[in-house]
Amino acid sequence: MKPTSAAGFTRRWALLLIALLAAGGLLWWFLQKPRIAVPVKQNPPLSRSLNVRVMTFNVNMIEPTAGAQRWHIQQRLLPKILAIWKPDLIGLQACTPVQTAWLADHLRNYRHYPVPHGLAGGLFSAISGAIATWNQIFYSTRFTKVAAAHGLIRPGDLRNDATENAYYSLVVLRDRAGTLPDIILLDTHLRHGNPNAAVDAGLLHHIVLNWRQKFPKALSIALGDMNHTRTDVPVYSRLIGPVSHLAGDHRWSDTFDYTLRPTGHVGGSVQYFVGRPGLPWPSDLIFAGPGWTWTPANIIRFHGPHGNYPSDHFPVFTVLRQRNKIR
Repeated sequence: MKPTSAAGFTRRWALLLIALLAAGGLLWWFLQKPRIAVPVKQNPPLSRSLNVRVMTFNVNMIEPTAGAQRWHIQQRLLPKILAIWKPDLIGLQACTPVQTAWLADHLRNYRHYPVPHGLAGGLFSAISGAIATWNQIFYSTRFTKVAAAHGLIRPGDLRNDATENAYYSLVVLRDRAGTLPDIILLDTHLRHGNPNAAVDAGLLHHIVLNWRQKFPKALSIALGDMNHTRTDVPVYSRLIGPVSHLAGDHRWSDTFDYTLRPTGHVGGSVQYFVGRPGLPWPSDLIFAGPGWTWTPANIIRFHGPHGNYPSDHFPVFTVLRQRNKIR
């Protein structure tokens, strides 16, 4: 092997020294650059509005046969609806864990309940748990959750037909600014069968009254896809309540003003993805408990630029205000 000359050895060390000096210069320059502060995500300023904006929306679970396009349409349109109407409280029905996870990730100024727990308890637990969490409540960061519950309306009286078992979700919310009283919000999806729906409708009052014993100053709101209109007297009369002396004097008021329905106009909230209501009256309802006043509920007939609808239901929206509230 030919020995390395002193000149070559010196040249290599010189090149190495130059490279080290260049790297050191770059490092010094980088460290001297002004740092750009990354903003820390914070909750928006607390609202002190006397109004609470409420929406109910059956988002129609994405079935395997629906195809990817249906979900892509929902991903485009659901956030737009919420950005326009800015509800403080949202009751969703038929919302699968996948849809819930996506909404939770994109609606950063909302929290939600209940939270699906995946496969932690096994496959059977995951399936039953997913069904029990399809009534999702999203609430803005104006509120904090102080209590919650969800499950079957009649846990001790299961129907043989699984599709006739109705579930509910409930949260007790506290206004972080202290402007509004505590709110008990119940979200449900009554079943299509009339006898079961009538019984379940009456039991909703008892569920809320049990929570009012723990939070006696709270005002209540009940909403959801009732699957039955005001003309279905057995169900609707029990939704208004009371159904027995056990319910005391607790009654709910339908926030729709049915006198505002134009003559000849089909005013249903179910439209089967085509925009034409299939019922003459709304079946997606928002009920206000004692202590509220409200603006008449509106059916939001929103669709995309190509006539695409995010669900087979229209959302329903109203604004509630505490009665006789003085600043």
